[in-house]
Amino acid sequence: MMAGVTHGFLTWALSLLLAVIISGFIISGALRLAGNMLDAAGSAAENIVTAVGNNSDELAGALNNGLGKLTLDDSLPADASPKNITDVLQNSEVEALHPDYLQCQLKEIRAEVSQAVAEAMRAPERSEQIMAGLAERLK
Repeated sequence: MMAGVTHGFLTWALSLLLAVIISGFIISGALRLAGNMLDAAGSAAENIVTAVGNNSDELAGALNNGLGKLTLDDSLPADASPKNITDVLQNSEVEALHPDYLQCQLKEIRAEVSQAVAEAMRAPERSEQIMAGLAERLK
């Protein structure tokens, strides 16, 4: 009888030991797999952020270069508007129709647009708010 108890105990202990070892391998493999997946996701995110960062620098540089060259011609050539139209507008009692007033308004608008674009480039996360504010001011 003692041999049966010893045999049963050793079988139970060996089975328990093997179960613990196999469970350890399974848990270790699952954790390694999860770590590899997180590492791959992190690498992908890093690559995306790096690409966006590199491209945003290039985009900002292109925008700076392009906006630096962007000019609005807010003047009319002398021959573009007949003299009598200019005279009629100048002599009008409505101040908003005077050519000098219109030129001044156009210059102010150009300055506001340039300022809004520059501010949006400095803080792209607020660009929608900046442009909405610009649209509201220009109404």
